[in-house]
Amino acid sequence: MNDFSALGLSEKLLQQVVQAGFSHPTPIQEQAIPNVLMNRDVVGIAQTGTGKTAAFVLPLLDILTHGRQRAALPRALVLNPTRELAMQTAKVTETFSADLGIRHTLLIGGMTMGEQIRALSRAPDVVIATPGRLLDLHERGKLLFNAITVLVIDEADRMLDMGFIPDVERICALLPPRRQTILMSATLDDAVARLVKRFTTAAKHIDLSPQRRSADTVEESFLTVVGEKAKMALLQKELSKHSSVLVFCNRRLRVREVARWLSQQRVQAVGQLHGDMPQPLRIAELERFRSGALRTLVCSDVAARGLDIEAVDCVVNFDVPLTRDNYVHRIGRTGRAGLRGIALTYVSEEDRVLLERIGMLDRIEGVASEGANAKEDRRENGREDAKEDRREDRREDRREDRREDRRENGREDGRQRDRGRSRGRSGTPSSSPAPSSLASSATPSPHNSSHNPSHNPSNNPSHNPSHNPSNNPSHNPSNNPSNNPSHNPSNNPSNNKERLEALPAFLRNPV
Repeated sequence: MNDFSALGLSEKLLQQVVQAGFSHPTPIQEQAIPNVLMNRDVVGIAQTGTGKTAAFVLPLLDILTHGRQRAALPRALVLNPTRELAMQTAKVTETFSADLGIRHTLLIGGMTMGEQIRALSRAPDVVIATPGRLLDLHERGKLLFNAITVLVIDEADRMLDMGFIPDVERICALLPPRRQTILMSATLDDAVARLVKRFTTAAKHIDLSPQRRSADTVEESFLTVVGEKAKMALLQKELSKHSSVLVFCNRRLRVREVARWLSQQRVQAVGQLHGDMPQPLRIAELERFRSGALRTLVCSDVAARGLDIEAVDCVVNFDVPLTRDNYVHRIGRTGRAGLRGIALTYVSEEDRVLLERIGMLDRIEGVASEGANAKEDRRENGREDAKEDRREDRREDRREDRREDRRENGREDGRQRDRGRSRGRSGTPSSSPAPSSLASSATPSPHNSSHNPSHNPSNNPSHNPSHNPSNNPSHNPSNNPSNNPSHNPSNNPSNNKERLEALPAFLRNPV
């Protein structure tokens, strides 16, 4: 007889459990399933990898099989903090609801909204969603919450860390006040306790991880590493020992750097996963890692929550996690379903503050107290790394000096070109000839229009004011020489002499 039969699940659902290969419930499943079936609010706190997803999916499906959908509206809502966790929840739901006639739909960002709207038109019983996309569809009028009777908030601590609590509050305000609420989390602190008080009523608390410890199937080690090059070399050596490794970094940029370095070292089958990647690419990378096409997946904490990836041999914390909760979730990706796993954390001298924050400072101090030879080796490695770093700094300084010289030379060449262009535009200024100068009577070149009198405005009748009738003194009666005695040629002695010489001789010498 299947041990799940004692939990109160229906016969049809028990058959789905057997077909899925489950035989014994985990502690969180054993305690949560009966309470959910009693329609009580439940708060489940259990370490990662203990089956929390099935602990709420199984009783949720059982409840929905005994009810009836009205007005083609969803009856259950599951909120997840990340797209990957929502996809994992949808996969578990699909596994157990294959022959139950319960429909579900997945609403997450990074996927086409039109396809999700069409899925909602098929009247799903269960909606599995991330808060942002759920609110988008509701605001567009594509999703109503009037018939929701069960709300599941999965990974509540992660919801808090990612800043989704305001969205969760908005969603809860839109739901019917009379509903059943299930809240699951890997850790419990004061912030999560406040969420429990706000969203649940007389909830049944199931706390199986009071000390926030990792699973007993995980072998944890902390390794002191001096220098970035030593850390990279140690990682490359570790990857050669395992067939399935998750490498965690604190930042997206760091993920890209480590993945690129491993590829440059010709490490085979390396992928990466972080929040900047498009959703289809993230899904493809996860599937390749699950199938074994990728042996190593370098990722940020986006993959640390709720991902059920089977048979991960080793987890490497390339960067010390920022919080104790992140540490628990990271190493929880290995040692799942009763399998053994290895968790390695690389620690430098600068990481002591983070180690103290996650409560592991004593662990690294124990690892650091090795024999004198090991200490000397590390010191020697550190000195060698420091020397190499200084050499690299000097090489980089020389390269930067050469680049600066080239830039300065380029700027000087540019200034010289600008001066040349400036002289070419302005040209050599020419002196204007004085009107009264005898040199101005020199014959200009017929090919130079600037020196051609016909092209000179002062010599062009059309441009000469003296040729304008209104400005020409010859057209002014008062200025006409014939009317002005001072301008009359007959009164000019030089003009009279010329006129006498022009006369015939007999007239020049009258008798």
